[in-house]
Formats: sequence, structure tokens, C-alpha cells
Amino acid sequence: MRQQNTRSLLRSYFHRVQVIYFGLTDRVQEGRWVWDDGEELQPDQSNWRSGEPNNLNYDYTGHGEDCAFIAPRPQYQWNDSPCGTPGFVLCERPIQYQK
Repeated sequence: MRQQNTRSLLRSYFHRVQVIYFGLTDRVQEGRWVWDDGEELQPDQSNWRSGEPNNLNYDYTGHGEDCAFIAPRPQYQWNDSPCGTPGFVLCERPIQYQK
């Protein structure tokens, strides 16, 4: 998700899925988006929809929109959502290969 070529590949596989979580959150500190591995989101990695992230659904429990997801419309851009919103999860793992 950190690179454009990865985002392009996902478009071809997930064109019918409505919500895809991909391991980016600001749960620890509002507005500071970090990947699941603890690395901070860099400005050149982001693909936010216009006006996002906006933490719109901040509720009485003190929880807001702390998890990023990809939505196919418009153009597979990112949005923020409450982390409990149903959706698919995209996982990344190292590839093992032998020469």
C-alpha cells in the first residue's frame, strides 16, 4: 500500500469489494497515521480521498475514525472509519523463495 504499483495491482483484484482495511491507523495519537509495523505514514505514500481523513464519526465513547480503508469509489482512494466497521482485511507477509 505504500507504493503506487501495489495500489494499482489491488484495483484489479478488489474491484467489487466495498471496504478493505490495510493496516494504517491513528488510534495511538489522533492525526498521526502509522502502519501496523509502527512506521509512520510518509506524505508521498498517502492516497486520501479529498477531505479525508476527517474523523467524522467521533462518538461519545471517545473513539473516532481511527482506521484507514480503501473504497473502490472514487478511484480506490483512502478514507478513515471506525475500526469496528465491517470490511475485508488485506494482509502482507514476506515471500520466501529459493534461487
